Parts: sequence; C-alpha cells; structure tokens
Amino acid sequence: MIQPGGTEAIGQKVKPFAVRWGLIRARSPQPGDYWNNCDEARAAGTAPIASTEPGYRQGLDGDYDGIACEPYRKR
Repeated sequence: MIQPGGTEAIGQKVKPFAVRWGLIRARSPQPGDYWNNCDEARAAGTAPIASTEPGYRQGLDGDYDGIACEPYRKR
C-alpha cells in the first residue's frame, strides 16, 4: 500500500536525475522567456520547447520539426 504523499516523495527524489539525463525539464517555459540559443534554454531547464510553448522560435529549431532545443543525440 502506498502511503499518502508516497508517490510525491518518490517523484521529488527521482526528478533531479530525470532532469540531468534530459528525460524531463526542470521547469516549463513561461511567457516572456527568450533564449539567444539552445545552450541558454538548456541551462535554464526549459528545453526542449514545443512550437506551442512560450520561448519557441524557428531560430532555435534546427530541423524545423516544431520542437526547439531538442536533447543532444549521438549519431
């Protein structure tokens, strides 16, 4: 049986690892967010940014798929 707040406690412990591995964002993009480049967006914890979210612009979307500042991929 899960104790009240048990899943929240687990989530708080797992979140830093998931953010570090690029599985989730540290925070959602907010109105007024503007990043000069993807390194700034990643450092702020808002990447990746969907075209429907604040802070998205085509200049950050290298492959023009509607998602800016996607995680790095090894090729």
